[in-house]
Amino acid sequence: VTVDPLSFEDSYRAAILRSVSANWRSDVERGRSLLASVEADLAVEESKVTTVSTGTVTFTGSSGSLPLTISNGLDQAVEVGVVLQAEPSVRLAYAPPGLVVVDAGRRASIEIPVEVFGSGSLPVSVILTDREGRPFITTTDLVIRSTAASAVAAIVVIVGAVSLLAMVLWRFRKQGSR
Repeated sequence: VTVDPLSFEDSYRAAILRSVSANWRSDVERGRSLLASVEADLAVEESKVTTVSTGTVTFTGSSGSLPLTISNGLDQAVEVGVVLQAEPSVRLAYAPPGLVVVDAGRRASIEIPVEVFGSGSLPVSVILTDREGRPFITTTDLVIRSTAASAVAAIVVIVGAVSLLAMVLWRFRKQGSR
């Protein structure tokens, strides 16, 4: 996810070669220990790129902008994509923001246009991806709350009640004229 991955490709390649080297065939346990150490170091570095947005975002309609802040705790700039994964997924439509560049030790704020189908709460996981779209890390869970369908339902109920009242009054008036 770094902006210039080729700058440290040689050192990364050397670390991988050391971890799977034929030198470790005679001492498999030390080889596994080295590989576990490299994986742990990578996991620590990956965890430094995350989103800091949490909580519930409420839309008064069925669509709006979801604000996200991405934090980069690394000493180099990163380039990440953002994927939103809802449960159930059919209730959420959004426009992916493309790749977001976050400078070293900085934060970047973006707004993602989303549309929520139905009312109520919708749990959403935020997944950061690399430039090829492969999941990099699932950083946070948000809740999007939409009140649009409940407003539409209220309008339907009001229109129905007024129509029923009008029919009842019309019926009484018609019976009264006879």
